[in-house]
Parts: sequence; C-alpha cells; structure tokens
Amino acid sequence: MKPVEIFHLGPPKTATTWLYNNLRTHPDILTSPRDSIHYFDIHYHLGRDWYASQFETSGRENRKLFDPTYSYICCERAPKRIYKENPSAKLMFSLRHPADRAFSHYWHMKKTGQLTFPFSDILNHYDFFCLWLGFGLLGQRVEELLELFSREQLHPIMYDDISTRPRETFRSVLQFCGIDEFHLPDALEAKVNVAGSRRFLPQRAAGKIGRILGMGDTPVFAALSGKTEYLRGPDAETYNRILAASIADIEHLEKLLSLDLSHWKVERKAGG
Repeated sequence: MKPVEIFHLGPPKTATTWLYNNLRTHPDILTSPRDSIHYFDIHYHLGRDWYASQFETSGRENRKLFDPTYSYICCERAPKRIYKENPSAKLMFSLRHPADRAFSHYWHMKKTGQLTFPFSDILNHYDFFCLWLGFGLLGQRVEELLELFSREQLHPIMYDDISTRPRETFRSVLQFCGIDEFHLPDALEAKVNVAGSRRFLPQRAAGKIGRILGMGDTPVFAALSGKTEYLRGPDAETYNRILAASIADIEHLEKLLSLDLSHWKVERKAGG
C-alpha cells in the first residue's frame, strides 16, 4: 500500500461527513467505505496491514488515498503518526465558531436521549467542557501541526463557507488536493448528519404530518417536531461565556493561519 496522501482531520460537527460524501465520488480519490477509519488515534496498534485493508485498492492503484477521520485533530499523537506515514501529506481541517460547534455536538448527543444535562453546564463540568468545547479549540493543535508540516500542506476550511459557498469551497478543496477541480458532485448543497433535535415518537409523527402538509421550516413545524430549542441555539449568556473562554484560542488561530476571525468575537445580545 502506498502512503495515504490526503487527510481530513476534523473536528466533529464541522461538515466532515459532507466533505467525505462529496470527495469520495471523485474519480481521482480512493477512500474507506465509511467516513472514519480511526487508525492514527484508536487502532494504531493493529498495524499498517489493517490500515491497508480499509482501502480497496485493487484496480484503482492510481487514485490518491484519502483518510477522512474526524477525530485526528483532537488527538495529540495522531499528527506525529501521520507524519511518519507520509511527511508530504496534505491535511485539511474545518473551522467553526467554538460555541456553535459545541452546541451542535451537544444536540447531536441529546437527540438520542442520552443526555439530561442542559447545555449551560458546559463550563460547569470538566467532562462536558472537554467533549463539547475542547474539540473546537484548535489553536494548540494547529500549532503542533505546523511544527511537523509546512503551512502549504494545511488547508483550513471555514464551516460558514460550506453553507454559503459550497461549490467554491469544494473547488478549493480539489485544488488543494491536486485533482480535477471541475468534477463537482450533485450533492454539494445537501445537508448531512445535521445535529437536529431530540425526537420522541409523538414529535416524529407530528413532524411527518407537518411535512406532508407542506409546513416546511415554519415556526409551527419547528414546534411540532421538537426543533424549536435546537434552532434557537444557546442563550446569549451561555454563548458569551463560551466566547470569553475561547477568545485566546481564536486569536491564536488568527496568527497561526493569517485569518481574520473578528466576526467570531462578537458577543450575542439577549433575545438576538
């Protein structure tokens, strides 16, 4: 197996599944049958033969191998292992406002019924802080990447650009990967793996009825389907507390990547 050339490092809830679904259709790309492999963080002890088995390369040896694991940027061991695999690798990662990413991660878990804690507990319990906010504080992780790889080997993807400029954003990914930038899949504007809301049986039924009646994304539909709280997002006080805890990391990213993230530093007004 030749070295893997392209990685998407995550973090979770930054449209990682969107990127995987669209990039895997490209004729120059070969990736795994699922949107995460976890070799360089969880399964490294299984060895490179196991890693090779995740790619069905027979008859497709000319394609570039793509590892899309969303958790690599959260694991301090993964970058060094990736560097050992291929010091010339190209590494992508996504940037999303820490408070918005944290809330999406929280709801992704809550909709399964596993959580009974409110999102406002994010700065009251260390486990919640690490899980919901820690995954979105990437300054130190990016600094560690730059100690191993050149800036030209890194491609940050702005989450907001995926929503507002999906075609241009994906084309920039293809350019970075060094593959045909004119092969654009039909599903670029599709939303996948959305955090959504906690859905009990009555809410699922009400939501289905609302769609049949053509209620779409109206406030009534949101209330019936249980999406109101999710669409409302975190309250202003919690959002601003998270922002205060994230400012140093945001400014660290700005310096490391020469980005303007000033729009991330704006406090949210109550009722806004």
